[in-house]
Amino acid sequence: MGMDSDMQDSLSQYLLFSLDELYAIEIKYVVEVLEYTKISKIPRTPSYMAGIINNRGKIVPIIDIRKQFGMGDRVVDEDEKKRNKGVNISNIIILTLVYEGDEFNLGILVDYVNEVLELDPFSIDDAPKIGSGFNSKFISGIGKSNNKFIIILDVENLFDVRELSRFRNTTIYDPEHQQQ
Repeated sequence: MGMDSDMQDSLSQYLLFSLDELYAIEIKYVVEVLEYTKISKIPRTPSYMAGIINNRGKIVPIIDIRKQFGMGDRVVDEDEKKRNKGVNISNIIILTLVYEGDEFNLGILVDYVNEVLELDPFSIDDAPKIGSGFNSKFISGIGKSNNKFIIILDVENLFDVRELSRFRNTTIYDPEHQQQ
């Protein structure tokens, strides 16, 4: 028996990704998922700012979420090191954010992108309040799927959008990606 249309309308889609644990971002913010590509470093930026990439002729700032969250480097087992020839392979999720009425793209570096999952809003609990040293403003809730907890991130509170918006609408001359 299928879901009725009211129930299906209330489901929200999330892109699940891994950083030791499962995290999710509402799909409405996701533009695309990229395989790891070379990231150009920018001097004198915060440690969580991995750098920038050229994505279709646009400069896209890339945030290393592990560093932003104060996590250690990803632990890669020996089999994965062999498969990837010693390179720490990750995915980049390109997001669209809005600042002062302008849309701009931002990438986040994650360990793996898992899947797109639909969650019922009633299956999502509020973000936990864990002491005064924990900043939960970037967590919109905790979901559960297949007996696993999923930390749902609040994209609008996750980044210093004002700082990152300096890169908005910046284009690179790239003959391969010029609009006709």
